[in-house]
Amino acid sequence: MLSIQIPVKIPMEMVKISIGRKCLQYIGALLAISLAIEGLLVALTASIKINSQQKLTWAGKFIRSFLQDLLLNPLLLLVLDYIVVRHVVNNNKVPSKNSVVCSKFY
Repeated sequence: MLSIQIPVKIPMEMVKISIGRKCLQYIGALLAISLAIEGLLVALTASIKINSQQKLTWAGKFIRSFLQDLLLNPLLLLVLDYIVVRHVVNNNKVPSKNSVVCSKFY
């Protein structure tokens, strides 16, 4: 039988975060913000230097890429996940523990 242990939540007041980890969090946040601003500046600089015909083709490529990321990729991943879960449930070579977990999603 499969037994699942539920982890106990520790109050945030009792959790000690080291100074090094806090520094890394702040550095990571600052790095992400600065790279986002730099990317925006590069995009604006590039958009200033292109003509109207190039803007039209760029906009079409951007919309195509956006729709692929928004619609096509999630649907393909959903189908792929369904196939993998179905294979795991129906395959006798997979350990029964994994098969039981996957059968809940199938």
